[in-house]
Parts: sequence; structure tokens; C-alpha cells
Amino acid sequence: MNKTQLEKNCLDLEYQKNLQHLNALLSLGVGSIIAFLGGLILNFEKWFLYSVILILIFTIIILTYKRTDNNLRSISSQIKKLS
Repeated sequence: MNKTQLEKNCLDLEYQKNLQHLNALLSLGVGSIIAFLGGLILNFEKWFLYSVILILIFTIIILTYKRTDNNLRSISSQIKKLS
């Protein structure tokens, strides 16, 4: 194997790792949102606390998603440059 192929393989592994992070983020994030929405429906007296938690979860999900998406785009462009 030459150096270019090794770099492509390393970048591909990094890309796959970021995809796994993205899948975990979306799974845990959606599960958390559903759980807190269910808690909000069952106990509406604590609507403020649940609303704050939901906003925090949404913010964390969006920020992490954008960072991971930028990483994926960067890795993809690096792979294209090596081709």
C-alpha cells in the first residue's frame, strides 16, 4: 500500500467514527426529548423545569450535530483531495 491509500483508510476510519458519534447523539437526544416530553405530560406542575431541560437538550444536540457535520464535511473534502 502506498501512502495515499493509508491516508484514505485513516480518513475513512475517522469518518466512520464521526458517523457513529452522530448516530449515538441522535438516538440519545431523541430518546431524551421523548422521555422529558412524557414527563411533562404526566406531571404538568413542573413545566418550567422540564422546559428548561428540553431547551438544554435541544441546544446540546444542535451544537454537537453542527460540529460533527462540519467534521464529516472536512474529512470528506480531504478524501476528495487525495483522489
